[in-house]
Amino acid sequence: MVGLDRIIQIRRRGLKPVSVTLEPNAPRVMDLDTWIQYDPRDVPELFDLRALIGLFVAILGPDNELTARWAKAACKAGASTVMTINGKQSRDFRLYGVDLEFNS
Repeated sequence: MVGLDRIIQIRRRGLKPVSVTLEPNAPRVMDLDTWIQYDPRDVPELFDLRALIGLFVAILGPDNELTARWAKAACKAGASTVMTINGKQSRDFRLYGVDLEFNS
């Protein structure tokens, strides 16, 4: 996993990013402090994600099973809201850790 250490440094300085994005193919040329690259072979349940406490987290990935595991790990660590976006062509969008109420 690349980039989690930057989030930890930001949090240790007392700052709170607006959001954090986890993606298997995070941009390498961009200097984005809130972008984390994970390897699809990583085991989400084994990572210490406490740096995500109280943050909005977007997780992009190739399939529902993998992004759901990352979402559950982020929620367990204390992320306030987690959004997952899956697939390459047709996107599957899900929210975790938030109750949505729609008024008609």
